[in-house]
Amino acid sequence: MSGRTCSQCGARITRMSRTGLCRPHANARMHADPAYRARRAAGLAAHFAKPGVREAWGKHLQAGLRAYRATMTDEQRQRASDHGRRLIRDYLSQPEIIARALSPEARRKAVAAYVETVMGWCPIPLRLEYSDLVYRKGYSATEAREIIEQQIPGTTAHAKREIASRELASRMRHQRSMAEAY
Repeated sequence: MSGRTCSQCGARITRMSRTGLCRPHANARMHADPAYRARRAAGLAAHFAKPGVREAWGKHLQAGLRAYRATMTDEQRQRASDHGRRLIRDYLSQPEIIARALSPEARRKAVAAYVETVMGWCPIPLRLEYSDLVYRKGYSATEAREIIEQQIPGTTAHAKREIASRELASRMRHQRSMAEAY
């Protein structure tokens, strides 16, 4: 350590400090810069847009939460339970909160979010057909999904279906030409 100190709080800083600030003050200055925050947000958005990153992060968080809950003492569990009850009693049971949660707009948003979570894999134009297969024609959800995935361009099932269809058409053309030759 050198004899340098932070220009804002007087804390000792290392000779490697370029800003002349301690780490908390240097971080505060950096995070107050809108350009830095925009670059950081764009970088995080790009990272989480990569395939599988968001799911892996969710699994990581769930594993951490399970590990934390497994090591909680009875006192910590009781404190968390009391905190939840206090939130419900003091905040969530207020009439305006309940009215807002039960409003038609909130219900519409909740249903849309649920449908997007459950049916996010299925393109919107094919969702009605999927529901028809499951609820009216009696297919299981797995079978109906396989049928619908064959209609989604860009999926492996669609490519296999296209190849099989072209092979069948080619075979039928060949058989027709052979029959006409005689």
